[in-house]
This record gives sequence, C-alpha cells and structure tokens, in this order.
Amino acid sequence: MVHYEHRLLVIGAIGLQSFVVFHGYALPFSNSVITRLYMRLRRAFQAVFAIAFGVAGMKVLTTRLT
Repeated sequence: MVHYEHRLLVIGAIGLQSFVVFHGYALPFSNSVITRLYMRLRRAFQAVFAIAFGVAGMKVLTTRLT
C-alpha cells in the first residue's frame, strides 16, 4: 500500500518536472533569434523525427514475439 507521504512526493516530483520542462522550452523560444532559427530548421527536425518514428514503428511491427 502506498503511503500518503509517497503520493505527495510523486505529485510534487511530477509538478517540478513539468515546471522545469515547460520553462525550459519557454525561455529559449522567448528569444526571437532562437525562434527564427527553429522556424528555419523546422522541416528538417520534422523529417528526422518522422524517419526515426517510422523506423521504430517498423521495428515494433516486425519484432517476433516469443
């Protein structure tokens, strides 16, 4: 059984992680130079992620279950 204190610790850890991640994205993208750079490279990022997820999906579909 999970104790009350453990639940609070998990909730606090998830809240802290969310705060760090969202602010970690917000701070760089509030800079116009970074935003313009990202917009210029956006299609390249999308292509890389599409290929990576496509390869991972094919791996999942072709993996033999034992």
